[in-house]
Amino acid sequence: RDCYRALQRAERMVEQAALPAGSTLPWMIPENRPALRLLAHQILVCEHILDDKSEAVRLSERYLQINPTDNHGYRTALVNNFLREGRNQQAAAICANYPQDMMAETRYGHVLALYRLGDLAGATRRLSSAADHLPLVKDYLLRKRAAKPKLNPHRIRIGGKDQAWIYREDMRDCWAATAGCLEWLQKQSSR
Repeated sequence: RDCYRALQRAERMVEQAALPAGSTLPWMIPENRPALRLLAHQILVCEHILDDKSEAVRLSERYLQINPTDNHGYRTALVNNFLREGRNQQAAAICANYPQDMMAETRYGHVLALYRLGDLAGATRRLSSAADHLPLVKDYLLRKRAAKPKLNPHRIRIGGKDQAWIYREDMRDCWAATAGCLEWLQKQSSR
């Protein structure tokens, strides 16, 4: 808790720096990294120690505002959280900022958000792109059961079985809970 108070103080210092509206702190500028690291640590403490998801979401949104390239990858948890909460518009907006992303959460999260929003044409276009780049994710989502592949605790192979299985474990329940979504996904796959 003392550590978290120090992190909150660091966040206040960043806010008091009074960045002009729309300004960012890009990671590629080394002087910005200490502030971004502190915010990243604060997000991790909220998620994993304090179990305060709403604060982690707030901080993640702020992180994406000041570092839109999202070098720490917080967009993935944010998209998944928004989809779990039915905040489909917010999930779609984040995903739209990363159209070439190779993260299953943004590629397939965009598909799910658009499907839920009733934009089937948009969902179909995004699915085509997602399936072209990460085809195993679609296959794993459609399976009722999937064997856990061998996982490397230090990395995920983009496009690999490990990435597909992890996304399936995290989000298949959301796909399945969305009326008609898995059936639609199956139909799209057979075209």
